[in-house]
Amino acid sequence: MNNEPWVVKTRNGTVWGKILRVIIDPASRQIVSVDVMLSAQDRFIRVPWKRLEVENDDIILSITEGEVEHLESPSGAGMPTTMTLEDSAACNA
Repeated sequence: MNNEPWVVKTRNGTVWGKILRVIIDPASRQIVSVDVMLSAQDRFIRVPWKRLEVENDDIILSITEGEVEHLESPSGAGMPTTMTLEDSAACNA
């Protein structure tokens, strides 16, 4: 299995960042969000998975970079319990 981070691109094909953590809902086993290390900045941002699209083996940001900055950060209230992909693998080992 490839351990390289998944690359996220903008619609114009520019590398926007790399996915370093996948957060899943343990009940549904669906991806909830991902933590992306931005290429142009030295910081992480949590992006809801529904704001990304998979096209021809590429992961594409489906909204503008400006819209990402205005996404609400989940407060935890009413949010499902989540775990990282690494946590899930450890539970299933």
